[in-house]
Amino acid sequence: MKNYNIYSEGTGRYKAVKEGKSANGVFVTTLSASCATAAIERFKRLDIKRSVSNSDTSDLFADPDLVGDAKVVFCDFNGVLDDNKSNLECNEWCPSFRLPLVVDEWRLFEVTRLAVNHNARLVMTSEWRKSGVNFYNILKRIQRKTTNDTYKKFFTDNRKLIRDLCSDATDVLSSRDEEIKKYVRDNSITLCVVFEDDHPISEELNPIVVTYPGLNSTDIERAEVILSKNIR
Repeated sequence: MKNYNIYSEGTGRYKAVKEGKSANGVFVTTLSASCATAAIERFKRLDIKRSVSNSDTSDLFADPDLVGDAKVVFCDFNGVLDDNKSNLECNEWCPSFRLPLVVDEWRLFEVTRLAVNHNARLVMTSEWRKSGVNFYNILKRIQRKTTNDTYKKFFTDNRKLIRDLCSDATDVLSSRDEEIKKYVRDNSITLCVVFEDDHPISEELNPIVVTYPGLNSTDIERAEVILSKNIR
């Protein structure tokens, strides 16, 4: 497998060039593949239409040239991060204890890693936030109970950054879409993705619709591409 840089040539046309070689066009992202054709096919499978990040494309987002990068990963919980079997069998209903018991550790690790790697806030949109829970609350308990050394080391090594990035939640309004838009406006956000399995979300917010049984590697890869570079 080799790394290929994906470049936009405009009007929905893309090309793949082996990493290290120069090319014309706007750089989009880097993907691993067996050849340039396979890299383009992999990119197409991610089904990335565009990403919105500044006031030239949407008056919702702040201009990164004025405020710097301010990225957010908005994330639901049920249907996105939870383990369905654990959720059905769990008899604990206090959110602070229940969510760490029913979360899928791989999904939580991947969405947290995504936020840390892109210095993006991980903001809870789930109904559970109404009980005062955020992702940092869950991560603290997972750090103590996980037996996975990779997860434990990552959480330990990035504890302060995770606390800073993962302690927020959206306000409660009439719809999830409006809740997210309010957060974007109030916090001068320049780019975001939204992991959601149920609620309708505007295209300009870059929704990634998660299907049963929950967040998967393709969902994460799509978010990586969006958060890495604008796609026009």
